[in-house]
Amino acid sequence: MIVREARADELEAIEAIEKSAARRFLGTDAAFIAALPPTPRESLERGLTDGLLWVAEDGGVLIGFILGVALGASLHIAEVDVALEAQGCGVGRRLVEKLAEIARRQGCSALTLTTDRDVPWNRLLYERLGFVLVDAGIPDELRGILDAEAHAGLIAHRRCAMQLDLTPTVIPGLTRNPS
Repeated sequence: MIVREARADELEAIEAIEKSAARRFLGTDAAFIAALPPTPRESLERGLTDGLLWVAEDGGVLIGFILGVALGASLHIAEVDVALEAQGCGVGRRLVEKLAEIARRQGCSALTLTTDRDVPWNRLLYERLGFVLVDAGIPDELRGILDAEAHAGLIAHRRCAMQLDLTPTVIPGLTRNPS
């Protein structure tokens, strides 16, 4: 599997991945997600232009994608999806790691996202990757995204914001001695 920048001729395949991934919600109390429209084409095109739309490819077949957007001093994961048949194999993790790498290169202090707090495979994946819930003091930019999601039909009390701190940790008294 490789992770690479998306191309303009792959937008239909990216939309198909999003629809495939949404099928995982069928049979859960979040089944309505499968009926929501995919990410607007304009958002995908902006991701292409900004270098923030990346895909996972396996054997020449697209199996996942991630879309980032600049959000203040952070980079925000607007969408990340893995085709249903490829889920559980580390594809989502690799995509998130790629966007975190890009965010660090751009000097961002954090990688943020919003997700369903009650769907276990979403929030737990992000927690394993180091994301923490942002419960108090949600920045205005993230609050605006949560509000827009509620307006688009997602259930507001189920949504949460999460953040991965990208600033280097300095531990007093610890020095590295390069050999």
